Parts: sequence; structure tokens; C-alpha cells
Amino acid sequence: VVHIAHAYETFDCSRTIKQETGKKDSLKSENLANDASKIVKNKLRFALSGTGRSVTKGGISTFTGLIMLAFAPAKAFRVFFKMLFSTVLLGLYAGLVYFPACMILVDPLIPKVTKS
Repeated sequence: VVHIAHAYETFDCSRTIKQETGKKDSLKSENLANDASKIVKNKLRFALSGTGRSVTKGGISTFTGLIMLAFAPAKAFRVFFKMLFSTVLLGLYAGLVYFPACMILVDPLIPKVTKS
């Protein structure tokens, strides 16, 4: 979640706003709400396309390293596998599904601080 949140927050929104074509009546509240939702979606797309791949690869490599514990004859190793497997699976779910869904809902409510 931390890596995806960092990528989300460091996304440069000004470059996507500059790429938008000139719209008439851009100060209407509907247009501002649409622009805000587009910015959130662009930020999430950026975060998940770059950092999301790395997080997914990390989860897959962890599963690959743990797979032999699932077939170990000792019960302690199998319990350890189940514990680590569920922890990594829950972490992937939180980072790739739950966090982006929360950001879509919460980000418009967060006051923006501008650097001056």
C-alpha cells in the first residue's frame, strides 16, 4: 500500500490538465466534479500501472518461494506456509483492490494544499 500511495501522491496532475483540450464553461460545478474524478482515475492508473506491476511481481515471487512449504511433511512448515500465504494474499488485496477503491471515495474529500 505504501508504494502505491507514494506513486499516487507524486503523480503530476498538471501535465494531464495541460493535455486536455480547451473546454468551454470549465468553471461549472459539474465540470469541476468531472475533472476531479478524471484526476483521481488518472492518478490511480499511473500508480497501478507502474508500482502495481512491481507489487504483483513481488507477491508472485513470494508465492513461488513459499510453494515448497505447502508440501513439507512437517505440520509446522505447512502452518507457516498457510500463515505467510494468507498474509501476502491479504497484502496484495489491500494494495491492489481496497486502497484504490478507498482513494476513489476519499480523495475528493481531502483538502488540497498548494505550494506557494
